[in-house]
Amino acid sequence: MTTPEKKYIQAVDSTLQSWEDLIEFCINSEFYKKCLENNYNKKISAKMTLVWAYLLTFSFTERMKLIEEPEIFYHYASNFIKELTPFRYNKNGYDREGRKIFLGKIKSVLLNLKSNTSDPLNEDRFVFLEQIIHLFTSEDQFCLAYDLYKNFIFRFRPQLTDVYNYSI
Repeated sequence: MTTPEKKYIQAVDSTLQSWEDLIEFCINSEFYKKCLENNYNKKISAKMTLVWAYLLTFSFTERMKLIEEPEIFYHYASNFIKELTPFRYNKNGYDREGRKIFLGKIKSVLLNLKSNTSDPLNEDRFVFLEQIIHLFTSEDQFCLAYDLYKNFIFRFRPQLTDVYNYSI
């Protein structure tokens, strides 16, 4: 029988696995590497890369709308954040038990990444997870990262060579 606590743990594990997949994709992207090459620190590079990865989930036409019209971006970002933090934004109100398990698990993952120095990418993973927590729990932080991203794209887009098939 599945207890409520086991359901929380499964949901948290599923969320963290999705975030880990996102982090690996971002760390290995040319976009992240270009941010670092252009002297942005790891935190800012991670923020911009997460916005870039988020925008990749949209069709080219939708992406152009999101880039050109901040109100539309804000609307989508707000809904996206609510989806990604189900233990904070819940239709039944604040979910104390789920939030406690969620924060405990995140803290454990962050401590593990920080203490495990055998893999040099763990520092980047730590920074990305930290930025996911900041960006995906606050519309304001997400919008600030969006502004950084737009500035970066304006200045450095010609240097990027990754070609993506945006069709679904």
